[in-house]
Amino acid sequence: MGFIFKQESDLIITLKKQHVIILRYLDNFNPFLQGKSFSVTNCIVSLREIKNILVTHLMLEDDKLYPALESSKVKKIRDIGRKFSSEMQLISEQTFDFFNKYNQIKTLDLGGGIQEKFI
Repeated sequence: MGFIFKQESDLIITLKKQHVIILRYLDNFNPFLQGKSFSVTNCIVSLREIKNILVTHLMLEDDKLYPALESSKVKKIRDIGRKFSSEMQLISEQTFDFFNKYNQIKTLDLGGGIQEKFI
């Protein structure tokens, strides 16, 4: 696609770095997803970190990336920008609905009378 301004390329670099960080936090869920032993506390901490970085990431996309794409002189890029913006709006809503639903949990029942507390 190619960006003209250094500021725009810095934005793309920042967004890519955030993707890497998000994926690293998601890796903490692999043992759970594979049915292996896992740390509930680590999963909860990872979810909170993912939420924090996602808020920043989605705001950057909404405030900087999509407007830049949508204001392109190239119609195909404008169309892609609108499509991404529309798709990410729905994904953002679903993501934050999930985080809001579980935001108030202070303990997790692990069964057998065992509870794990977290802040």
